[in-house]
Amino acid sequence: MKICEQLKTYRKKMNLSQDDLAEIVYVSRQTISNWETGKSYPDLKSLLLMSDYFDVSLDELVKGDLQMMKERVDATILNHYSLGMVVGFVVMIFGAVFYIKTQKNIGMVMTILGGIIMFYSAIKAEKIKKKLDIQTYSEIMAYMEGKEVVRSKRMRSILSVVLKIVLSTMVTLMIVYLALFLF
Repeated sequence: MKICEQLKTYRKKMNLSQDDLAEIVYVSRQTISNWETGKSYPDLKSLLLMSDYFDVSLDELVKGDLQMMKERVDATILNHYSLGMVVGFVVMIFGAVFYIKTQKNIGMVMTILGGIIMFYSAIKAEKIKKKLDIQTYSEIMAYMEGKEVVRSKRMRSILSVVLKIVLSTMVTLMIVYLALFLF
């Protein structure tokens, strides 16, 4: 059962209106409405207040939503590592430009640092993807948007993996090549 259903059930069981519960938890009636419709999620302080007032354990109050909360945390971490890969790539590009155009030492350090950031972020993101069993772009996007992950359309051939690596390498080299001529 989702927490939105749990809150509504316990509130009605205690014969409380949304306004009454809002006063107890120190939030607005609209906030209670958003919780009960699943538009937002109560913070820990509010959950503790409600579990105390309803005289149920926190675990019982949020039963069924713990997995969803864990997945949201994983999605947030995956987003951060994806951003780390982009930042590392940009630092690498600027490092290559600096190396070729002006500052050899600074350029080399920036290129190496960008590569390390990109590599570290990619490894961490892959560990999360492996743990969650998400592999394709559509699976990753569905997961990040909180939708159901459909795994039936996976291409598992070695050729597709090799092709992806070759294409991503070619795109990276083309961007570096363009950046050298633009700067």
